[in-house]
Amino acid sequence: MENNNLENKKQNRKTLKNIVYIFLYFILLDEILIRVLPNFIDISNIILINTVYNESKLFIMSIFGIVFYWQELKIGMKNFANKWWKKIIQFIVVYILFIALSVLIGLLIEIPTSSNQYSLEEMINSYPIMIFGTIILAPFVEEIIFRHILIGELSKTIPKFLAIIISCILFALIHSELTLSFIVYFLMGMAFTIIYILNKDNFIASFFYHAIHNSIALLAVLGIL
Repeated sequence: MENNNLENKKQNRKTLKNIVYIFLYFILLDEILIRVLPNFIDISNIILINTVYNESKLFIMSIFGIVFYWQELKIGMKNFANKWWKKIIQFIVVYILFIALSVLIGLLIEIPTSSNQYSLEEMINSYPIMIFGTIILAPFVEEIIFRHILIGELSKTIPKFLAIIISCILFALIHSELTLSFIVYFLMGMAFTIIYILNKDNFIASFFYHAIHNSIALLAVLGIL
C-alpha cells in the first residue's frame, strides 16, 4: 500500500509538471512577453519584436525543460550514446522517406510556402541569433512537448496511436495553421515521432534528428544547399 501511495505521488508530480510546462508554452509566457516586451522594444519594428519574442520564449522554456526533465535528459543521453551509429542510419532513412513523401505530395498538390517559413527567413536574415533558436532551442522545447509529453506521457491515459495523432496535428497547426502546408508539417511531426518510437520513446533521439532536420532546412533557406 505504501509503495502504491509513493508511486501515485510520483505520478501526480510528473502530471503537474507536464501541465505546468504545457501551460507555460501555450498560454502564460505569451501573455507575459506580449505585455513586457513593448516596454523595451520599438513595436513598429515587427521583425525585431518577433525575433526577441521567439528567442525569449524558447530560452525560458529551455531552462524550464532542463530543470523539469533533468532525469529524463540524463537517461535519454545515455541511451542515445549506446550504438549511436544505428541512430544515424535511422536519421538518414527517415529523412529520405520524409523528403520523398513531401516531393510526391508537392507533385500532386501545389503547396504554398508557409507564413512560418517566410517569417523565419526574414528574422534570420536580419538577426542571425535566430539560427541558434532554430537549430537547438526550438527542437529541444518542441520534442519535450510534442513527443515526451503529448505522446510519452499522454499515452499512459489514452491509446498511443491517438496521442500520436493529437501530437502531430498540434505540431502542424503551430507551424502552418490550416493551410495546405499543414500536410508537410504533419508528415514532419510523424518523422520525428518515428525516430522517437524507434528509440523506445527517447525524446533525446528525436531532438537530435529534429536539430539536424532544421539545420538542413536552414541551409536551404539561406541558399547554401
